[in-house]
Parts: sequence; C-alpha cells; structure tokens
Amino acid sequence: MRAAAWNWIFGLPLLGCGSTLAIPGGLGALEASDTGAPPAPAGWLIGDEEPCAAPVSPAWRDASPTVMPERSGDHDAPMALVAGPAGPSVVHTVDLRGLVQRSLTTSAVEASVQFAMPVHAFRTADLDGDGLLDLVVATDEVYLVWGFGSPSQRTELLRGVVRPGEVNKVAVLDVDDDGPLDLVTLTTDHAGQADMGAELWRGAGDGTFAAPRTLGQAGDWGQVFDARVVDLDGDHDLDLYVCNDDGERVVGNKVVENDGKGGLAVGEGQGLDIAVSCMGSTFGDLNADGELDAWVGALDRQHLLLADGRGGHYDAAAAWGLLPFAPHQMAWGGAMVDLDNNGLEDLLTATSDFPGAVPVALPLLAFLQDQPGHLRPAETELGLVAVSAPRGVLARDLNADGLVDLLVSDMLRSPWLFLSEGCSEEAWLEVSAPDGAWVRVEAGGRTRVALASAEPTFSAAGSPVVHFGLGAAEEIDAIVIEAPGQPTTRLEGPLSPRRRVAWSAP
Repeated sequence: MRAAAWNWIFGLPLLGCGSTLAIPGGLGALEASDTGAPPAPAGWLIGDEEPCAAPVSPAWRDASPTVMPERSGDHDAPMALVAGPAGPSVVHTVDLRGLVQRSLTTSAVEASVQFAMPVHAFRTADLDGDGLLDLVVATDEVYLVWGFGSPSQRTELLRGVVRPGEVNKVAVLDVDDDGPLDLVTLTTDHAGQADMGAELWRGAGDGTFAAPRTLGQAGDWGQVFDARVVDLDGDHDLDLYVCNDDGERVVGNKVVENDGKGGLAVGEGQGLDIAVSCMGSTFGDLNADGELDAWVGALDRQHLLLADGRGGHYDAAAAWGLLPFAPHQMAWGGAMVDLDNNGLEDLLTATSDFPGAVPVALPLLAFLQDQPGHLRPAETELGLVAVSAPRGVLARDLNADGLVDLLVSDMLRSPWLFLSEGCSEEAWLEVSAPDGAWVRVEAGGRTRVALASAEPTFSAAGSPVVHFGLGAAEEIDAIVIEAPGQPTTRLEGPLSPRRRVAWSAP
C-alpha cells in the first residue's frame, strides 16, 4: 500500500496556546506507507491516516493573537487566510483604508498597503502566475496589488469609476476555462438603480486584462453587496450568485449563469432569487441529500434555501428552527460545516449591526444539527462566546486535529481565532480541490457534497478546502471531484477516514 505524506507549508507553535497551528498546503510525493490507502491515480494525493487517541467533546477556545483595535466601524471587515513568512497569516482591513498581513503565530505585521478610499472587499489570487500573492481590492474603484508582501510589491489602478456609485465587489474566476483568471466588477449606486451594473475583464494570465465588456441589461442588477463564485447547475462552468441589499425595494438576488462559451448572463432564479436585504451567502449540503443548499444572511433574519431535487430551492429556515432576529441584528457571513463530525452539517452565523456611534455587541451564532432537519443554538456550550461585531467566518482545520477551527472577522477589531481543543471520536475527511469544485464523498451508505471555494462567504477568503464529518463510518467508498473545466474524476476506495486528500488537474 502507498500513501502521500503531508508536506506542510507551515506548522509552528501558536504563541501562548501550547498547540500546533498548521495549515495543510501542498502534499509531498508519494511514499511507502502502511496506512491502508490504495494507490492514488494521476492528480490525487492522499495523506496518512490521523487517528484520535483521546477523543473529547468538541469545544473551542479564544486563541486570538494580540488585538489591533485601530479599526473603527469598518462596514465590511474583509479578511483572508494566507501563508506568511513565519507561518499562517491573516490579511485584514485596518483604519478602513488599509490592509495589513499579520502573523497568527507572532502577531507581527508582515505587509501592508494603503488606499485613498475605504476598502469594501478584496480577494487574494495569483493573477499573473509568478507564484506571488496578488490582491484584487474593491474601493469605489478597483486596485491590483501585485506581489503583496514581496520586495516587488506595487499597486495599480484597474479602472476609474466609469459610472456613478462604487464598486462593492469583484468576483475572481476563470469564466472561459482558458487558464487565466478573469474579473467581474459589480457596481452599486445607493442613490438609484439606473447606473448599477457589471463588467467582465478577461485576463491574459500575464497581469493584463482586455477592455471590459458590459454584462446584462438595464434592470438586471440591484444594490450588489456580495457575490459567490459557484457552479450552480453542476455543468462544470462557474456561475455567480449575486447578493443584493435592499432587494425588497430594488432588485432581489440574482443567478448569473455561465453559457459554457465564456459568457455570463442573468438566468433563471432557481428559487435563489429571493428579495431581501442580503448581506452574504454560503453553500453546503445541510440536509445531506447530495445537493448544494444555500444560506443567505439578511436584515433581521437568515434564510435557508434547500435544494428541492428538481433544480429549485425552498426556504426552510423556520422549519429548521431558525427564528428571526431583533430588528438591529443582521446576518452577514455564514458557514455550513460539520463542527462535531457526526455526519450532519451545522451552521455558523456571524451577526452584527451597522456601524454607529454606539456599536451594539452581537454574537457569532452556532447551531448544531444533532438530529436530521433541526438546528439548535449551541455557541455557549462550544465555547464560542466572544461578543463583538462579527462579519465573516472561515472554517479551516488550522491545528490539524481533525476538527475545524474558526477565523472570524470583526467590524471593531482584528479577526478572532477560535481553536478546537482535542480530536473527536467521529470520523472525518478533508479534501483540497480547485476553486468552485463540487466534492462528493460516498461513505456509510450516504453521499455528501461540499463546495470547494476560495471565498466561501461574505468577507472571508482562504484556500479551497472542504471538511466532511463522517460520523461512525469506518470506510470511504469513493471521493468524486467535479471541477470547473475538467471531466469528473473519481478516487475509488476502500479508504479509511481521518485523513487529508488533495486533487488537482494532472
């Protein structure tokens, strides 16, 4: 038998907590192993089995590095988890107009950049293929920061403001499956609807972009607040799910379909086109039926849009026990992920208010799915009791114990870091896959699906890694990757769980 040993990009002791903070990066070459993994076909890398010697009940503790409180009423509070020179780092906004990269192990600031206007959103990506981290930053205009944190760092204005308003979001995706990443800029005009729109910038892969092409027609776009890159129809082409604020008055959320020929156009709503004051969204398989469901965070409530098996979705929030909030409480970022590895996805909801003279402290909510079809509040028992102004939440196994850890952005301070304490009795699997890929796992007589996303929810970005809780399953029958621009690939078992697997196009 053979398996791949992990080659960690970084794995250093976290300052002051006595545990190891490590983010799985590239996998090493295949090595001889007796872990029970079958030979891996081209493109697949299989990590060693990681048994749990002393299972504990899942709980999390605040392991946040030194707080940087310079932020004051940051409306969006975007963040991204990246590899820094001393280990894992987080890039986040500070004093509204700046971005800093700071180490999660030492709290040291490793890189920074300043803009003339407040930062609404940003994405990390290697746009020119030189191996360095680039930033796509949406202020009222769009900036490209090439080689962020490197000696060659430089900032370039992508565009001036062509139409009145502000660029509230830039989606990064390969629209035409030609390799280079493209950009979709989404403009909001809070004074009215007439000038709102979207433009597609095709990337050449060398750091240049063709002249933009306007997308859609008048009235297609609303008060764009956020957008997800996701293959909504399972055809291996990347689509967009556009989240619109003030949807009841202007235009509701939109499904923007890829025509498979490099074009994007507003399509059928699929039951996702709800008209709400949308703040953010995320995708997962909450009811474990092998189809992607959507969560939408909005003013005073959250919406749970479950796939109906016929290409549509229906709102099951009330049926699953998700009640409305107080009028000033809003749901921003969210995550559908199995926190306790019992085989049923749970829900994390970042709630907070708008910036104001007297900020209202509101929590990160956690809902456990102990039994199929019902979510119960559990943030207190899980140790997620920090109360502040959370915006985005990113779930990744940072300390390599088989349970996800949580990085949470905050409107009023630097991001929170919650580390899980101990491993679980239940089985799990972690899969790294291309951005936008559907990852299916067949185990225990059930097929689960997850979306591998480099930006899974509002204000939170990181490597496209998905975590599956497998409960009492002792064997994985197959792992299936449906990646953009690629034929479906399948890793056949049997494969024991409690391990990390990666796939990339060979």
